[in-house]
Amino acid sequence: MTTETSMRHSGISRVAPEIQRVAVLGCGQLGSEWIQLCLAAELHVTAVKLLPGPIEDTERRLRARGAGQLARGARLTVTRAMNDLATAHLVIEAAAESVRIKQNVLAEAETCAATDIAFATTTGSLRVSEIAEALASDKRLIGLHWCNPLADGNLVELAATRGTSTATLDAAQALCARVGKTPILTFDHPGFIVNQLVVSHILHAIELVERGPAGIEEIDRAMTLSGLCTDGPFAMADALGLDVLLTLAKNLYAEHADGRFACPSLLRHLVRRGALGKKTGAGFYLYGETRTPNPDASPFAALRSVSPHASAA
Repeated sequence: MTTETSMRHSGISRVAPEIQRVAVLGCGQLGSEWIQLCLAAELHVTAVKLLPGPIEDTERRLRARGAGQLARGARLTVTRAMNDLATAHLVIEAAAESVRIKQNVLAEAETCAATDIAFATTTGSLRVSEIAEALASDKRLIGLHWCNPLADGNLVELAATRGTSTATLDAAQALCARVGKTPILTFDHPGFIVNQLVVSHILHAIELVERGPAGIEEIDRAMTLSGLCTDGPFAMADALGLDVLLTLAKNLYAEHADGRFACPSLLRHLVRRGALGKKTGAGFYLYGETRTPNPDASPFAALRSVSPHASAA
């Protein structure tokens, strides 16, 4: 059966491979979420630290975050050595959102991992087939895109290339089943389903703020009170990370040359100032004891200070 035939079926694979040991390449925000999710499923996780910095600090952070899961029997190994991938049943690459970086990480990992296991890339805006060019066998790679936040949502997008084997697809589906996520199958197309829709939605909201009809809080309230989304576009952007949003937008614009993905100047301005969202305490909102609109992100905030009833429902 070809991958294209397989993707007509939305259920878990016919004979699910055993997934007991998972390696995660990268211990940043995205990698940490996957590590915690796999620990919650009581998997043995090998976390490979890719960036400089004391590995002891990374291990301390990951163990503190997964303390409950580790107490229930999950196992965690934190390492810099790719050779520690030898026993993994599946490898998840969670490196920076760059084709070159992802290719380099996967090429090195392929030389150390077992020859019959699957690799998954967590890209949300790059072409999986281009990343796969770094591997000796492109049939081993599939896109495994979670929708933020991973711990709270149920969706994982599985993006197969023309070369992805059914064995690789089966392994990815088996992992989703093991960690309690629902896979939606899609072909290799940058942005897949969710990011193409969500990124363009957020960017359009930013453009509305730049044009001045309303502020960030008013737009978020309008979208949530209308029932069109559970979180407004600016709350979503801050949770995602404005630097991540900017990278996604740049990649999607480069791939599709579509004005929907053009980066608004306000987004660039906030990222330059280091206001990256919740993780830095400031983005479109300021995060203190309460969440308040960031005056630097919304000219409409000045109007609200003059007219406190401007945004009354």
